[in-house]
Amino acid sequence: MKTIFVLAQTALLCLFALTNLAQSDFSGRWEGILEVSGLKLEMNIELAQKDNNWSGTLDIPMQGVKAMPIDELKIDKDSIAFRLKQVPGNAAYKGKRTADKIEGTFQQSGMNLPLAFSKREIAVDPEKMAQYLVILDSLMKELKVPAAGVGIVKGGKVILATGIGYRDYEKKLPANENTIFAIGSSTKAFTTLGLGMLAQEGKLDWDKPIIEYLPTFRLKDNFATQEMTAVDLVTHQSGLPRHDVVWYATDFSRAELFNRLPHLEPTKSFRTTFQYNNLMYMVAGLLIEKISGKTWEDFTKAQIFQPLGMTRTNTSVDVSQAQDNFALPYQLKKDSIARMPFRHIDPVGPAGSINSSINDMLKWVQLHLDLGKYKGVQLVETEEVKRVMSPHKTIEGQNPLEARSSPANYGLGWFLFQYDDVFVAQHGGNIDGFSALVVLMPKNDAGIVILCNQNASSFPSLAAHYARDMILNKDATDWYKPKTEAAEEITEQQPPKRIENTTPNHLLKAYAGTYEHPGYGQLKVTLKDSQLLAQYYKMQFDLVHWHFETFQGKTSDLEADFSFTFQTDKTGEVIGVNSALALDPTVGDIVFKKIPSSELSDPKFLAKMVGDYELSGVTVKVALKNDNLILTVPGQNPYTLVPKKGTTFDLKNLNGYSIEFTLDEIGLAKEVVFYQPNGTFRAKKVK
Repeated sequence: MKTIFVLAQTALLCLFALTNLAQSDFSGRWEGILEVSGLKLEMNIELAQKDNNWSGTLDIPMQGVKAMPIDELKIDKDSIAFRLKQVPGNAAYKGKRTADKIEGTFQQSGMNLPLAFSKREIAVDPEKMAQYLVILDSLMKELKVPAAGVGIVKGGKVILATGIGYRDYEKKLPANENTIFAIGSSTKAFTTLGLGMLAQEGKLDWDKPIIEYLPTFRLKDNFATQEMTAVDLVTHQSGLPRHDVVWYATDFSRAELFNRLPHLEPTKSFRTTFQYNNLMYMVAGLLIEKISGKTWEDFTKAQIFQPLGMTRTNTSVDVSQAQDNFALPYQLKKDSIARMPFRHIDPVGPAGSINSSINDMLKWVQLHLDLGKYKGVQLVETEEVKRVMSPHKTIEGQNPLEARSSPANYGLGWFLFQYDDVFVAQHGGNIDGFSALVVLMPKNDAGIVILCNQNASSFPSLAAHYARDMILNKDATDWYKPKTEAAEEITEQQPPKRIENTTPNHLLKAYAGTYEHPGYGQLKVTLKDSQLLAQYYKMQFDLVHWHFETFQGKTSDLEADFSFTFQTDKTGEVIGVNSALALDPTVGDIVFKKIPSSELSDPKFLAKMVGDYELSGVTVKVALKNDNLILTVPGQNPYTLVPKKGTTFDLKNLNGYSIEFTLDEIGLAKEVVFYQPNGTFRAKKVK
């Protein structure tokens, strides 16, 4: 039973539910204004006839009432009457139709108030639609977009669902309204609505620290660890910047990424600043899994895709490629359309791995416009749908998409702003070879979906701008700007100022080795044919000397260069490398420490060092215990030997002390050299 609102200064309750008017003349959408004590209350009714029976629904935007059924509707020729059983005070309405108006009286608690409805045509003017299609064609040609899907719903009806161009540009296979495109970060709203479904079941408290659900959750900031709520997770206020390379370039699993979070540096204090972060949405997916007992993928399919009939929607590009009618990913290279590989991002799937079609996405949009109801069934509670489209975090500065907009806020998986006097909730998506934008205008009962198979494309935002103005009957605006507006485009790092005529401080082979960061993992540097190469999982860099110990890493993966500066200790040994791999100037360099060769942890190799050595008449012993070499000097506590490089080991917790084993022709230790602050000493193996 819907709770009815009370108008100010009166006992009048105004929850309105009109039935459909008799005769086909009453079919359609009608808009009215009820005036009470100076308050103007908008009421919209939708009437339809089926099998000689009329039904209707009521919307009251000011009070969030959407598609409420009408009771006891009677239509006779040009007359209409109905009752509102859910409204206190015996509320009722009677009216007569004249031309495109229904004029009548609303009755409640002994009050009689005039209430008239005007007919509103839902469909967009055919001439404007034709102009819009011409604009789309021009934009695609100008921007060299291979294929696009465009969909618009208004007033509960699909007024446009089409595919344009070629989903396979080489084979000239056409796209249509069922072609599958990656939607990128438009996925985030699916994750937040999933959390809302768990909240409505009482399984999730939005404001409860998630550590109570995920006890192993950790961030570097202990306060954020203890206080992070589900709302914090999905509103980009964790304090962490993007750190996207950790998932974008690696093969880390979702669990591995989760375990690396404590080692990623925050750049802001918790809850102080909006900083877009995909990894927190990955955690939101794990939160869904922990509470529901299903993976994020299975939960989303069962709770959203299947009830909405989104049969062309999936959560992995692997599934897309096993389907028919899917779009291939493309980018512009030297102003030409070029294929690029699919990017597999399943580990951060809750942040952006969904693939879908226009027909399916319009069902998703309609679910939100109908406040959680689909085909008469309430799939999600109205309050949860309102929650995700309500402001939760202010985004500093002007909305980057348009000058005519208010400063933006972030809801739960939606960017929110006012365009002139219209409330807009939207979210874009960009992943290799695909760009997308989903737009909701709830109070105008309209939504837009734009998908395309071009990397970091401005097409979705431009196409949506023109569609929005068409829907709102605004004067034509030239939105085209010949530059990319991709919200998730990764900016190129600028090289440091170069100091000319310098050389590396070491031979190139000294830089080779494996370097490690507890959050980012391993960076491997090799020397091949006098060329230094750096491999960070799926990304390879050619290292070109810049100055002193700094090299520029050139890679085709991001069409960008990154600085690599090697670090040495006081003995001149290369011990680490600093790199701008974080792709965010606010983070600073990621410091990778050089780790010993894996051979130095191999018990078979270490066994070659075991033995007794004579040092100035004193016998020192080297033994192997628990896969570690232990040095024993008479009269002293044993020392654990820490692998350094080659056959050199440091003495644990003894700064400045190390030993190096000399091997004979068959690989067995024959001598050990002690390096100490007071000198260098040699000991021959005696046993």
